[in-house]
Amino acid sequence: MLDLPAAFDVIDYPILMKRLEFSFGIKEKALTWVKSYVADRTQYISVANKKSPDVGLLFGVPPGSVLGPTNCCMYTKPVGEIIKRYNIKYHCYTDDIQV
Repeated sequence: MLDLPAAFDVIDYPILMKRLEFSFGIKEKALTWVKSYVADRTQYISVANKKSPDVGLLFGVPPGSVLGPTNCCMYTKPVGEIIKRYNIKYHCYTDDIQV
């Protein structure tokens, strides 16, 4: 079992965009749409009705999103390609890979 801890939180946007374009053929308007989906995201912490300043996110996909697991699988595609080179059977779902 390969468990990629916090896989959804470490996806690098530029690498994901290159992978979507070159490995999956997503281009032009569709790629621009995905870029807009992950770009300019922020987060904050709220404790006892006090809110921290917003912090820009440079990595990760929106939690609980429909595209999150799909983007994660597309992002980790090279792991599967490496495993295939050694003729090993595997099963991949988002942040877990069974070899």
